[in-house]
Amino acid sequence: TVECWFNKRGNFTAYESILGKYQASGDKGYWMAVHSNGKCTAGDNGNNFVTSQTTIEKGQWYHIALVRNGTTVSLYLNGTLEGTHSTAPRDVDNSSDLWIGNLQGYSTRDFEGHISNVRLVKGTAVYTSSFTPPTEPLTNITNTKLLCCNSSSTTGSTVTPNTIAANGNPTASAYSPNFNDPAGFVFGDAEDQNVIKCGSYVGNGSTDG
Repeated sequence: TVECWFNKRGNFTAYESILGKYQASGDKGYWMAVHSNGKCTAGDNGNNFVTSQTTIEKGQWYHIALVRNGTTVSLYLNGTLEGTHSTAPRDVDNSSDLWIGNLQGYSTRDFEGHISNVRLVKGTAVYTSSFTPPTEPLTNITNTKLLCCNSSSTTGSTVTPNTIAANGNPTASAYSPNFNDPAGFVFGDAEDQNVIKCGSYVGNGSTDG
């Protein structure tokens, strides 16, 4: 399972890579990207990928997850299953570095925007059907191999197998997804809402209204 939140800024261009561990030949690895049409794609090989049904909006946070469960690869966007494809077993542990905000260091595939809470979980399909996106920052669950982009430093992490290096002058920011406090979901008839919904009245400016 590979997942994170992202927020697209600037104009849509082709192949803006949210992250990628990709090589040009053999088992090419895995990657997530946003394209010029506002669609997201993710896959585990060059020609094996899923394209989202949803068109994203600039300036909004989205949770994205790429999950391989057996021979099925699935793409989720904000918890909704966007599509699947069948795949043979892949060696995703190729010799390429994992890039966040780019693909194999291709400068023309930079992602313009914000990325938060990148998590890689090896050997576990964390999501196997549509789900409610996490309401708080991601944590170090069983089999987590990388958990980063979650601190005040561009190279900070909770879990990492190696040293994280910054390239291309990225900046850390306090701007992050609007995580909800699970303890706040106590309103409504079923006590499962996090807001109090109140009625309203709009008058007509006269004494009869």
